[in-house]
Amino acid sequence: MSQQAAQSRGPIDCHPQHRKLSFKIASTPAEFEAIHRLNHATFALEIPQHVPSPIGRLVDRYHSDNTYVVCLSGDTVVGMVAGRCSRPFSLDQKLRDLDAYLPPHRKAVEIRLLAVAPAYRHSAVFAGLVRMISRVFQDKQCDLALISGTVRQLKLYRHLGFRPFASPVGTDEALYQPMFVTLAAVQRTDLFRSRGTRTRTVANFLPGPVAISAEVLAAAAAAPISHRDTAFIEQLGHVRSRLAQLAGARHAVLLVGTGTLGK
Repeated sequence: MSQQAAQSRGPIDCHPQHRKLSFKIASTPAEFEAIHRLNHATFALEIPQHVPSPIGRLVDRYHSDNTYVVCLSGDTVVGMVAGRCSRPFSLDQKLRDLDAYLPPHRKAVEIRLLAVAPAYRHSAVFAGLVRMISRVFQDKQCDLALISGTVRQLKLYRHLGFRPFASPVGTDEALYQPMFVTLAAVQRTDLFRSRGTRTRTVANFLPGPVAISAEVLAAAAAAPISHRDTAFIEQLGHVRSRLAQLAGARHAVLLVGTGTLGK
């Protein structure tokens, strides 16, 4: 991950385009070309992790397997981050028995190549990239994220909930600390509680349409059973028994009616 991803060495650029940021999964040839050039500028020129190329582009070794989230200012890629949940991870090649360091989880993703163009650091780019890549891999059922965090930005990563493990890897010029975080923990940070980016569920008690859970939708889509069927009678008895327990009553009765009756 970029050692300067959230820092700027100079004043903030207040160009009007900074107010027109958009985030998306990279999909076009122009976006991928910009990714290779930002990768080279960050991890070959700024951070001496790779040998600089005379053509000014660096293609990641896992490029074909990566999912990239990019930040666009107009049509220009000004930030990127990549993730992949297929093994082996890059950390697998740096640490023996990587899984021995990790907490219980269902599926892990390795987040890499976090880079932001210098003029766009200390802006909404970093936060937007982290939010979107988290959501992308949460949708892929990942519940643990791994990074190789630069030792220069450990305070930032800890603020995001990352926990260091094992010893730093890399070289003296490009030293990285293996870290992990649950995606749920990331979403509890300030990045997700900031104005306009809340991810918590909002309860609506006003009249009108309400959100319906997946379980209820699945039940409604199932084939109906007759009210004379043994299975229905048994289920009705179970529901009445549970309602009586919840209410601390001897008996419970179900009434069929509209939503108005429920009030």
